[in-house]
Amino acid sequence: MSAGRAFSTSGFTGYAKGVPKLRPANSAKLCFKIGICSLLVVSSCVFADYEIVKGKYGKLAAILNINTAAFAEANPWFGKAQDNIGDTANFWWEFSTEAGLKASVNFFGDTELYGAYSFIYAQTVGHDASGLSFGYDNPGFGYTEKAYAGWRSGTLFPTLGKNAIDISGGRQNYQIGSGFLIYTGATNGGIEGAYWIGPRTAFKETVIGRINSGPTKIEVFHLVFDAAKEFNEAGSTNGVNLEFTLTSKNTFGFTYLHIYNTDNKIIDGLDVFDGRVDITPLPFWPQFTLNAEYAFEQKGSEFQSNGGFAKISYEFKNTRWTPTVSFRFAGLQGDNPDTVRDEGFTPLTYGMSEWGTWFQGEIIGEYVLANSNLFSYLVSLSAKPTKTLGMHLFYYHFNIDQSESLADNVTAHNFADEVDLIADWQVLDSLSLSAVLAMAIPGEAARQYTGGGQTWFHSMLYASWSL
Repeated sequence: MSAGRAFSTSGFTGYAKGVPKLRPANSAKLCFKIGICSLLVVSSCVFADYEIVKGKYGKLAAILNINTAAFAEANPWFGKAQDNIGDTANFWWEFSTEAGLKASVNFFGDTELYGAYSFIYAQTVGHDASGLSFGYDNPGFGYTEKAYAGWRSGTLFPTLGKNAIDISGGRQNYQIGSGFLIYTGATNGGIEGAYWIGPRTAFKETVIGRINSGPTKIEVFHLVFDAAKEFNEAGSTNGVNLEFTLTSKNTFGFTYLHIYNTDNKIIDGLDVFDGRVDITPLPFWPQFTLNAEYAFEQKGSEFQSNGGFAKISYEFKNTRWTPTVSFRFAGLQGDNPDTVRDEGFTPLTYGMSEWGTWFQGEIIGEYVLANSNLFSYLVSLSAKPTKTLGMHLFYYHFNIDQSESLADNVTAHNFADEVDLIADWQVLDSLSLSAVLAMAIPGEAARQYTGGGQTWFHSMLYASWSL
């Protein structure tokens, strides 16, 4: 699966609409391209990683990651892709590569200075179904991804534990929990290419201080994030993250965020209070796990919103293939147009930490709706036929919270039903392949919003060779 794939929006519930139409792709050429691209998914994934120097005083290693994906659609945007995104979006191909160096130097007391630099180039061939690539001819772009340095305390403070203190700054990744609010600080897609792969995840600027001692973790951070220019939401956040771990897999967390320096006046000055729990397994029911998170957002009397999710899973541990059944509800408030205050939930910089989290659905969550003004219901079944093969079946039902906030012509709440079938194959320790087949059936709200009424079919092949 992709490690990136995120963007930042506020009250945003749909992608580009109403742009000029393009000519449909020739079907014979489309089939030929799909065949060629299917081969490229496997053959173009070339990777090399090696340690240049490793010794008593530190190490130096090379970074080289390559990802590629091919997509084929039938009836995208429920048969009205040209009306909604300006293109047929029947086929496209994405590619990204990251190259760089990472290093560490050891000092007295096992203290350590560390850092990394990497450069990413990514490209889309064709036009993807988000509509962000419309107007660009095979968009691609390259620039610095990671450029950070840090210090770890080693055994300098033995009562706190080894490496209990970690201070770092620069362009780097940062994630809170499952990535429900904070996962990526970069933009993907549009002129920069590779929308789905989403290889760019590092925040533009960071200062992060961590204290990790025993069951307690405290993080204080400053983040500057980019966002797609279409959404006008680049900005900064300061915050604190607290986590308490009862066992290796049972965690309680609380986060406070303050958003500022953003062009979006609605969320400039926004305060976010977030609490979460991850209990794996539940006491006395070792087959059950519980994950939940709730976020409250407020800016004086101008803005107040709520969003969160709850997920419960059951694992059949003594059954062949060890299947797991899960149910998740996610509620993300929409803006009530009849009130003066804005209530549209701001999803901040969410991203994908696993399938369905937090791009909800390989069709609807990827290309049509963001994590705002939405109630979603997910039933999933996962199994492992072999140690290297994982299978996933997802069923989503999507409802709109405030119909008029989606579009003036939308009066219904039932948006769509989606089914995703996903296979993950770990071919080698560093090479993985994934395949997706999905379909989305429009509800009345989707018919009103897009103007289409056909079933959307989606297929994808993805390969990644990463560190």
